[in-house]
Amino acid sequence: MSKRIRPVRRSRRYAVMALAAGTVASLAAAPTLPSGAAVDRAGSSAQTVGAHPDMRAFHQVNLVSDIKGMAKLTDPDVKNPWGIAFGPDTPLWVANQFNPDSAVPNPTPQDLVTEITVYSGANGSGPITKIPLEVKASSPFGIVYNPTDRFVVERNGASAASKFLWNEFTVDATGIPIAGITGWSPDVPPLSRGVIKVRRPGAVDLGIALERTHKGPRLLVANVVAGTIDVYDGRFQPVVRQGAFVDPDGAGLAPYNVAFLHRRVYVAYTSDSGVYAISVFSKRGRFIKRLVTGDPLDDPWGMAIAPRHWGGVGGDLLVGSVESGRIDAFNRHTGAFEGALSDRHGDPLVNPGIWGLQFGNGVIGTRRSLIFAAGIGDEVNDHVYEHGLIGKIRPTHR
Repeated sequence: MSKRIRPVRRSRRYAVMALAAGTVASLAAAPTLPSGAAVDRAGSSAQTVGAHPDMRAFHQVNLVSDIKGMAKLTDPDVKNPWGIAFGPDTPLWVANQFNPDSAVPNPTPQDLVTEITVYSGANGSGPITKIPLEVKASSPFGIVYNPTDRFVVERNGASAASKFLWNEFTVDATGIPIAGITGWSPDVPPLSRGVIKVRRPGAVDLGIALERTHKGPRLLVANVVAGTIDVYDGRFQPVVRQGAFVDPDGAGLAPYNVAFLHRRVYVAYTSDSGVYAISVFSKRGRFIKRLVTGDPLDDPWGMAIAPRHWGGVGGDLLVGSVESGRIDAFNRHTGAFEGALSDRHGDPLVNPGIWGLQFGNGVIGTRRSLIFAAGIGDEVNDHVYEHGLIGKIRPTHR
């Protein structure tokens, strides 16, 4: 694509995040490319990283963007796409977090309303297509598909299990942040709105995951202000687990995102001091290990596990770092760094402000294509996170 995307500046803070608290505002520093990197378009960089000798090259395809000419499909609603989710046979749901009206000192709740957009295609049998369904949400962050019959939502006499659940963010009349958990079902009209089931004044939840336990499904929420992983049962009731999801060496770290992968819970941590980490827990929150600490993590958020024989990093934990824009691969058992996903020249694929990562399902992408979302920005008027990109990455050799 010919459109040039420049690295955004660390000094800028995303306006909505600055509302929450000084701590949260500092956690949302604008993504910045590493020193010496020269980006001509999202997904290319002149900086090289020593990769694992067995790592193969990867190819990126830009699918959707609000910037004309950046991707195969132009959609003006794609602005800072954060969380992404889909079920085994559903289209892709994208939580777009930025509303241009919110870029003011004191945005109102209405200024925070955005669209969750839905797409299919780019799967070898058809082009990327926008589904004519747009769901209003208030500054959504993480989003997850619900395969269970729990997490029921009700409205106007209709009730059904949520198919998708997400974190929301709004403010009250005094500007105090309010975190919410919202569920959406195709059987509970209107389809343009979800139903908010949990409201928590003072909290800011930046990630969400769903796990199955012998007591039923549980929602895991990354509460960056409290520094906790909060747990909810299938009735949206809090589950108290003393000492659960606590890294014993995690002082000064705040959970940025949470993911349930291969029967383990992975927590990505951020901090004011620039120290980042990934820790692993059991389903009940028992600490298993600190998997990764420090470099090359650079504000990690998105996490996925690569399928077998995928470009030399099959079975590895893939982690997207918001500030560097890279996706790095780690041995999920030892934490050993295997290298960054790189192009055929050995240059890392760089997408500033990268957020969600998930492998396709055949409705959107293929099961061997990594779908990602990034809140790309440019330095015109010092804008950050004000644009968006959805793309896919696959090995060049199958």
